[in-house]
Amino acid sequence: MKTIKDFTPEIQAKIPRYIDAALAGIFDGKRYNAFKLADAQAAVWHTYEFCGYKKPVVIVAENPLESQIILNYLRETKHFHDILYAIYCVQNGMELKVADGKKPTKKFKDVKIDDGQLRGQLDGQLYGQLRGQLRGQLDGQLDGQLYGQLYGQLRGQLRGQIDGQLYGQLDNKKLCVYNNDYLTTLNVWSNGYFAYYKFIRDEFGIETTGGATKLDNFYEHYIKSNIYSAVFSELVCVVSKYPKKIHRNDNKDLHNTSGVAVEWGEGTDLTKFNCYYINGRNIPAKEYEKALSGSVTKDEFIKQENEDIKAAWFEIMGQERVMNLLQAKMINKGTFVHADGSIEQVQLYKTKEKFPEAGNQPLAWVKFICPSTGTAYLIDVEPHHTDARVAAMSTSPFYGEEINDVDDYKFASRN
Repeated sequence: MKTIKDFTPEIQAKIPRYIDAALAGIFDGKRYNAFKLADAQAAVWHTYEFCGYKKPVVIVAENPLESQIILNYLRETKHFHDILYAIYCVQNGMELKVADGKKPTKKFKDVKIDDGQLRGQLDGQLYGQLRGQLRGQLDGQLDGQLYGQLYGQLRGQLRGQIDGQLYGQLDNKKLCVYNNDYLTTLNVWSNGYFAYYKFIRDEFGIETTGGATKLDNFYEHYIKSNIYSAVFSELVCVVSKYPKKIHRNDNKDLHNTSGVAVEWGEGTDLTKFNCYYINGRNIPAKEYEKALSGSVTKDEFIKQENEDIKAAWFEIMGQERVMNLLQAKMINKGTFVHADGSIEQVQLYKTKEKFPEAGNQPLAWVKFICPSTGTAYLIDVEPHHTDARVAAMSTSPFYGEEINDVDDYKFASRN
């Protein structure tokens, strides 16, 4: 029986490989470009047949919103039911029965394949046979190093964010119903799921039994399918491709100040899925595009009560545009004479208005003017400053707020 003693530094050093493999092609569009209908069909049919269902008709959508709209449209209209059932019969080798010599007798209805059933047949056995064989002794360390990192990037920062926006855009009207798009083997989170269990099995040499023996089959089908997510019915499974590109900040949060953070394809303008994010926060398209176009007014900025939107405006517009928008005034200026003889000018600006997010204080910036190029750049500072030179020193990692003498602020050279 494997124990925590078997979780050696050598094995732990392999974890980044599993993480890289699980994330490969997701953020740079390679999985989008590699999508093939035949591979997607094979993965969907494999899962359905494992759960005792016949092969559904697989329809491809460019993004998750489009997949929801397609399934809702098919469910609420009857125009395509006959032809869908005819295809369904042909690909399953079934006799095409008709009523009155005209229409198929089978009606389009919701699938009974659900998370509960699949968990009973697949998840439960994998969990019991693999993770259970370790008696939980590795969970803490492995969760933190492998599961935690994958969960954060796949579930928390990508899928969780996208699902939240998707659910928000779909209400309870007939063509705007949110259909659960999670299934263990056909979802972006499958990457993390398979990586976790493959690590346990492969690195600890655990002999698997029952449903766990199917792991490689499901893993190979899913990876080859390049399916981001899917929505399900008995006759139809609508799969969504991966994004074309995903933009993130240094913390790996969804983030882009010049356009959508997640670039999806779309079949038509009506099914565009514009995912605007600033530092992991979903920003309504209207508010994002208003800042991007520079049409936010001073009055709108001051009265905006949603701190996420206001912070996003600040990020998108940049320090200088916000400072100009709010008509910040220069309240102090000064110069530094550096050791190399260069003279650097600094100016302290503050807004007239006070803001709750700044502790009911004004917003403040220091403008630095480069001695050699004349280029000006802004850095925000704490609003309590009244001296431009002291405020400027507070932005330096070598000085911070522990300032002794502004005359000590000298550089022998500037890089």
